[in-house]
Amino acid sequence: MEKSAAVTQYNRSRLLKRCAWLFACVLSVFSVSADVSQSYISSLEFSPSASYFFTDQECLFTLDITDVQPEDVQVFFDVSADNVQFISSRKSDLILNQNGVERIAGTSVQLRVQFSKPGTYTIPSVYVRIARREYRIPFARVTVYQNPQFITPELSVLFSNPKFDARSNSLSVVAGETVDFTVYVKYALQIVGYSWELPEDALFEELKRYDIKASSPRGTEFSPDAVPVATFRWRPLTEGEGTFPHIQLRATAYNGSLFDITTPQYSVSVVPASQVQSSVSLPPSESVFAYAFASPPVETLAPVSVGLTGESYKTLYSLRCAERWRFPLTSVTRARRALEVSAGLSPDGFEPSVPLFVLFCVLSVLFLAIAVVMFVFKKIPSGAVFIMLMVASAIPAAIEAAYVFSPGALFRGGELCSIPEENGSSGVEIPGGTRVKVKQSAGGWVYIQVAELKGWVEEDRVDFIR
Repeated sequence: MEKSAAVTQYNRSRLLKRCAWLFACVLSVFSVSADVSQSYISSLEFSPSASYFFTDQECLFTLDITDVQPEDVQVFFDVSADNVQFISSRKSDLILNQNGVERIAGTSVQLRVQFSKPGTYTIPSVYVRIARREYRIPFARVTVYQNPQFITPELSVLFSNPKFDARSNSLSVVAGETVDFTVYVKYALQIVGYSWELPEDALFEELKRYDIKASSPRGTEFSPDAVPVATFRWRPLTEGEGTFPHIQLRATAYNGSLFDITTPQYSVSVVPASQVQSSVSLPPSESVFAYAFASPPVETLAPVSVGLTGESYKTLYSLRCAERWRFPLTSVTRARRALEVSAGLSPDGFEPSVPLFVLFCVLSVLFLAIAVVMFVFKKIPSGAVFIMLMVASAIPAAIEAAYVFSPGALFRGGELCSIPEENGSSGVEIPGGTRVKVKQSAGGWVYIQVAELKGWVEEDRVDFIR
């Protein structure tokens, strides 16, 4: 009897312990759930970690949940969206810095996705289990841009007079009417230079030049905003079908490549001024041709940088010359490219290597000599092999020779001239430190080329890379 009572007492004690343990578990669940209020859940969303998202790159969304441990959070990415691919998810402690002291304040969830096309996206909400309860957490609306590595700079025009619509393909202008417009560039780090073709039967001038023309890069940070380059004034003088000024810019893209871009083409119709003057008479100072004899407006142009100057230019020139006498991909090449990038210049590959050219020549002669020996000893197959090796060495030797013996030079910066005279300025500027090709020389002047830009400069403005 006593034994049975003891067993009963033992079982009752075990049951009470289990009930207490179960009660503690339920109490802890409710205490955690109580901390996560519905209003707080409604404020949660997956936020973009960067200002801009791009196609074909991993894009990170973060969700910060305070006062909840990572083991109490689980994400179920079970949604699908067009042009959106889920990459990975990760949980970590949410670290907050308060008064210089770091503390663990909850859980940070990171979701990585990839977009295949540019556009504006709102990814469908996903289930997130927080403290054993599931909630749908939305994503912030984001705009995805084309990958900067593949974006080509764009040029646009904005007219000062609202009656001209830059989005239209045609313009109607009164003969003698002043048309002011500003040229904007988009998706470009810097403008190397620009030029224009003077329209026939019209007056044309540059009013203002903005800072982006100063040959200094805007930085590597992406921006979708259009940046002003210059403001121009155009005034057609004769009626009929006219031509809108053709302005060409040479811009550096985000991937470092150079692009030649032009202003949009407009179909211009110049209306006779008499049709307007019949109702409104213009004072003598506003006649059609009075503008040609008026004093030009005084405008302060933005200072134009000449790229590398002084010791920096000398350092770049020394690196170019040293690179010529070394094999490619050495520390000299890396130092030269780093200096050009820091100065806003676009690195243009590698300097022709004299040692590489000599190496290919030596190999060609060596393989030819061995082939001759093989033929003398009647080892025809072996001789044929060395003949092929000789040809394989001679071809790159010939290619390298074309570059080694071509006149390369470094330009100290300044304007190109259309003719070899000081008053023959073309308005096109090249920054200092730019590598140029010298085509010809005449009377203290040399004719140089940078990509599609060509012009005359004084001979002492270039230093041959030797």
